[in-house]
Amino acid sequence: GPINWFDWTLPQKNSELFQFCRRMIRFRSLHPALTHPLQAGDDREPGSSLEAVWHGTRPCLPDWSPGNRVLAFELRHRTETGGSDVVYVAINTYWEPLEFVLPTPPSGCRWHIFANTGAPSPEDAYEPGEEPPRENQHDIQLGGRSMIALVAR
Repeated sequence: GPINWFDWTLPQKNSELFQFCRRMIRFRSLHPALTHPLQAGDDREPGSSLEAVWHGTRPCLPDWSPGNRVLAFELRHRTETGGSDVVYVAINTYWEPLEFVLPTPPSGCRWHIFANTGAPSPEDAYEPGEEPPRENQHDIQLGGRSMIALVAR
């Protein structure tokens, strides 16, 4: 009989999900804004190098009402050398597509798309470091019940 019930072929059977998760894990490990040991604004670190900026479908206009189905935010990490790591995430839990106006990326940078869960594989997540720049730097149409992650480079 079988030694165990683990199906060793699952990574092959679910190769698209496996690739998506592998890219997500690698993306997180490469971005100080996502691996900072403290939360943004933590009072244990005066002058924190991590800042969270909350958005809605428009920059700096979050909607905290109970029926809201949208959340967007930027995590900005300032490095000791004066550089920055900025990640933007938008989440649309509404069933219809919504337009999100993007915040302005840091000076000299453009938004590059890392993940879009509304896109088919392999465009649902790009290899970290190889994210394509968005042609439209002003806004993005986000499908229903999906999320995007952009990185400023």
